Amino acid sequence: MRLSFGESGEKEIGWISKFHLTSQGIAVLIGFVGLFCVAAILSPTFLKPTNLFNLARQAAPLAIVSVGQTFAILVGGIDLSVGSIISLTSCILCTMMMRGDVWTLPSILVALSIGSLIGLTNGIIVTLRRVPPFVVTLGMMTIIQGIALIYTGGYPTGRVSPVIQFIGAGRFGPFPILTLLAFLVVLISLFVLRKTAFGRYTYAIGANENVAYLSGIKTLSQKLAVYTLCGFMAAVAGISLSARLTVGDPFVGQGFELDSIAAVVMGGTSLSGGIGGLGGTVLGVLIISTINNLLNLLNVSGFYQHVVKGIVIIISITLYKGRS
Repeated sequence: MRLSFGESGEKEIGWISKFHLTSQGIAVLIGFVGLFCVAAILSPTFLKPTNLFNLARQAAPLAIVSVGQTFAILVGGIDLSVGSIISLTSCILCTMMMRGDVWTLPSILVALSIGSLIGLTNGIIVTLRRVPPFVVTLGMMTIIQGIALIYTGGYPTGRVSPVIQFIGAGRFGPFPILTLLAFLVVLISLFVLRKTAFGRYTYAIGANENVAYLSGIKTLSQKLAVYTLCGFMAAVAGISLSARLTVGDPFVGQGFELDSIAAVVMGGTSLSGGIGGLGGTVLGVLIISTINNLLNLLNVSGFYQHVVKGIVIIISITLYKGRS
């Protein structure tokens, strides 16, 4: 077994390095396997094919939005507005489809465009005005959530076409179509992050923006592209959630901003930027989704679920900082 140093700056072990799993990622992988075994012991229903199918389908939207969040954090930023973007794009998609199934493609394009535009706006304010991304995206989160509530009156609205319904409930063999969509998004993003200049520039800016700029990297346009990508991924997650729920809900995205950040950080990506990768993010998504699924199977109250998730996140991040 050989040791090498990858782009993340941490040791990578053997063949696992191909998936960009650092020592932190391997620890998260072990934690996920342990959690999976505990879930199987605590709930006889957990390993049933129907439940595993639902678990895979439920994890897909979080995986998609966490991909965009990974890019944002790697570049040294953060995006708290992704949950509100999910809610708004979900509602817009479903209300447009009320006009007829022929509006399926136009509504998807509009939803993706709105998500990308919001992400671009975040990027412009962060880069040109040099406002901390936490503050910018927090304000944008409030604005977009308010627009979603005004747009719908605070109630679920609209519908989705049969094509979108099939994406949300259908399967290809034993695999949910939503899961395959998320898998495709992760694969493409992994290629971009590991094999293209865009990915290398993202790591470079997160590691040291001044050095990256002096090296000839167009840091302004790169950060704008990253925030636009993050908004785009949030819109894709909003569409996938609409496919599951078959209706637009102005509250459907609540909690995704924190869960996506937690998944990214649990996977070993540093909040200061420049260190981490998508392999760990996927494991973080699986851990959070498994916890949610197990607590639901055990009929744990939603109030207690927040407490349990918070404890798991704090413990995992504390252990990571200790090893670092």
